[in-house]
Amino acid sequence: MKNPADTFFVGLLESTHKPMMGLAMGITGDRQSAEDACQEAYLELHRALRAAKPISNHSGWLRTVVLRKAIEQAEQRAKRPLSRTSAALAGLAQPGNGESSALEDRMDLEDALARLPAEQRIAFGLKFLHGLSYREIAAVLQCSLDTVCTRIRKAHRTLHERLGGSQSDDPRPPEA
Repeated sequence: MKNPADTFFVGLLESTHKPMMGLAMGITGDRQSAEDACQEAYLELHRALRAAKPISNHSGWLRTVVLRKAIEQAEQRAKRPLSRTSAALAGLAQPGNGESSALEDRMDLEDALARLPAEQRIAFGLKFLHGLSYREIAAVLQCSLDTVCTRIRKAHRTLHERLGGSQSDDPRPPEA
């Protein structure tokens, strides 16, 4: 007979894997690192369920663990040299190729995001890639609302400077 914790785990895995991968991808910027972060988080969840650890909100708990693991992966990735795949993609973007302009723009954006300090990149990604409110980001990152606003504002300003945008687009939190 199957363990009820295993059955529950499989159901939770199936219902949360796609959004958790999206969250991890937004932080790591790399599919392999995102998969590693999710795998580690699901392993922790499985162990907790098998040990009958009391968790009141499984999805929220999992989201927090995925976020923590993705941050760890992003920090480790930042210490590694540029991958061969990134270098190969950079070689594909040649002037004169109509499709290369969009690829260059995307690579410029990815490069600018990757060069942001981790705390700014994560706050910015949680807001603009995952749609979390400023209050939700503060809760997830365990910091103050002012800190979240500052990180997002700095990230936005830096991205505009690096990508040639205007400072008049600087975001202010419409809601907290």
